[in-house]
Amino acid sequence: MKTLTLQNTNFSDSRLEFQLAKIEKIRLIVFLMVMMLSFTSAILDSIIIGDQIAKVFKSRMDYYQILIGGQALVAHLIIALIHINRRLKKGQGVLMRYKIGTTILESLIPGLILIFLLNKLELPALIDTPVIFLCIPILIISILHLDFRLTLLSGLLIVLCYAVAITLAVGYNEQAAKFTLQLPTPLYYIRCVIFIIATGCAAFVSYRFRKLLESRVRYEDERNQMEQLFSQQVSKQVVDALIDNQDVSAKKEVTILFLDIRGFTNFVQGKDPEQVIDFQNKFFSPLIDIINKHNGITNQILGDGLMATFGAPVRLDNHEETALEAAKEIFQHVEKLGEVQIGMGIHSGDVVTGNIGNDNRKQFSVSGTTVIIASRLEQLNKEFKSRLLVSKDYFEQIENGVSDWSSLGNKKLKGIEKEIEVIKIL
Repeated sequence: MKTLTLQNTNFSDSRLEFQLAKIEKIRLIVFLMVMMLSFTSAILDSIIIGDQIAKVFKSRMDYYQILIGGQALVAHLIIALIHINRRLKKGQGVLMRYKIGTTILESLIPGLILIFLLNKLELPALIDTPVIFLCIPILIISILHLDFRLTLLSGLLIVLCYAVAITLAVGYNEQAAKFTLQLPTPLYYIRCVIFIIATGCAAFVSYRFRKLLESRVRYEDERNQMEQLFSQQVSKQVVDALIDNQDVSAKKEVTILFLDIRGFTNFVQGKDPEQVIDFQNKFFSPLIDIINKHNGITNQILGDGLMATFGAPVRLDNHEETALEAAKEIFQHVEKLGEVQIGMGIHSGDVVTGNIGNDNRKQFSVSGTTVIIASRLEQLNKEFKSRLLVSKDYFEQIENGVSDWSSLGNKKLKGIEKEIEVIKIL
């Protein structure tokens, strides 16, 4: 499957930042849930195995100081969640200084609490308490920043705090009357190495998730741009097919149809501008629907006529036949109206397609000799009092579908060096 490529496509940074803000909200909610579960577990532990906890700490109150210190992290998460909600309501993203500040606070608070308690209680066994393992979900949740730099910052701060805590614990352990650490000292520092490796892995995952999100937002931007570009020209089915399977800029074989309202100037004389616009809307709207129905696009509406293309931007193997079927249905519709007469010219051949314009406005364009010939054939209807003229090249492709026709011979068309044999169908 080909990937749709737009010329001068602008990647919407603001939309990406807004999506990141929504993910940041999810990150904060998950973090808050982890903290609440941790506190609930810690409180249940103090109730169920309070005696064993008392053996580790000098008193049960020392254990509760850890929980009280953790409330600072919960308060931070709640304040951050309120801040994110306000920005989301305004359709805004998250500022980088907020992200950095949040990362520093969330990564340092657990470690600083541990260092503070170690320094206060001079209890080496604190290094083996469950508070150490809180750094693991903090590192995992930091992935949801979708910024590998923030994930690296979080992991390195965690490692720094843990290394300081180990150094304090080892120092107090050497002063203790008995050995209080559960593991030999080198194994604690090996944990730091493991945390560094885990930080690298988390940063890589965060980087990949960020790229996936950018690709998704870019795809949605391109799709929205294509829908805006073609929404007034083609059916939604054609837009979907174009986005999923086709390339806009290309050289293609297509069929071009030009239509003109006969005597339009005389028809609108004496009518108010509002009446003219109302007539044009009512007249062209069904015609555009008919063209869309036959997988064509309406390139231009020229006030008293239109140009349609069959076979681009979405390729059609039977673009000649579909153009003829569309023309027949258009004639049937106009005859029912009975207000005006129309003339059409059709020709098939190679054209160049692409988006022309700037970042503010683009239009799908079809250009080439084929377009000029179709336009000149339509204009010849006035001379031959006909309604549908086609080129011999086009007629050879749809001859089996036409029962009544006649050749008008070779004609010199303005702007075309080679004479074109003109076929009258209606």
